[in-house]
Amino acid sequence: LKQSYFNFEFNNGEFKFGQHIIPFGLEQYTNGNDRIFLEDSSFNIVSKNVFWGVSLRYRTNPYNFFVSFITDCLDYIDVEQYYNKKIIISLRSVYNTPLDREHLWQLGFSFRHYKALQTQFLLKEIMGIEDVPSLMKMSSNLNSNYSVLPRYNMSGIEFASRHGCSLFQTEVIYLYAPWKEFDDEFYLAWYAQASFILTGERRVYDERYSSFLDPKPAKRSGLLEIAMKIGYVDITNRTPLLSGTSDDDGKKVTCLFGLTWIWNSGVKLQLNYTNERILFRTKYPRDISGLGFRVQLAF
Repeated sequence: LKQSYFNFEFNNGEFKFGQHIIPFGLEQYTNGNDRIFLEDSSFNIVSKNVFWGVSLRYRTNPYNFFVSFITDCLDYIDVEQYYNKKIIISLRSVYNTPLDREHLWQLGFSFRHYKALQTQFLLKEIMGIEDVPSLMKMSSNLNSNYSVLPRYNMSGIEFASRHGCSLFQTEVIYLYAPWKEFDDEFYLAWYAQASFILTGERRVYDERYSSFLDPKPAKRSGLLEIAMKIGYVDITNRTPLLSGTSDDDGKKVTCLFGLTWIWNSGVKLQLNYTNERILFRTKYPRDISGLGFRVQLAF
């Protein structure tokens, strides 16, 4: 069971307690069924874990505030079941223009502080990242040898603009990871995407979570949307003590092209083309291309 929580809604917000996902930024606060692309941006692996804690959302037009606090989190990392106590504070604030305007835009800021206090010297993961070999290897080596307390501060800025049938949104994430006995590390990621609905509809603004949802088709034949996205993530280890830890660190540039057909509120088809160029620090670059297709049925 990944998520189990109590959710209480009131006039201007909601209160959540239990085991739940704590999103970070606009893309993660967008409902998964309403996202324009099949794949999330690369930096979103940083905060996709599920935690125990409390979250509060409060809205007073034109502002929306999100606060989450996590403590006493049990995380069994491997078969030896090392105990890991986490302290996490996550914040997001968003300002948006009046909703009745044809041109709607919003500006938001996010911040997250993460600290893990393990009772054993071995910690196999840092920042919740399971899919980045360089960070996994780096944190494993340093913690097993030097008992470093992993922590990070992550800051983000988001901007979105909906004008008629078009939508543009972008986010920039800056991650600062101080080490107890070594030089600090810095990581950067960003993405920018634009979409246009050829049949004239426009995306619906979700006041609760300050995000954009799928529109409702105006015709029986449904609606058609085209989109493009560019993403960048840099996890290069630049400091002398960490630069030799892994050969897999480096940068990644991603280009996505999407075509979406929504027949009605329950049927949605998506086709994505992805091209990725991975620039390793010590190895030859790698180019990866692929097609993705998704049929979504919601009832």
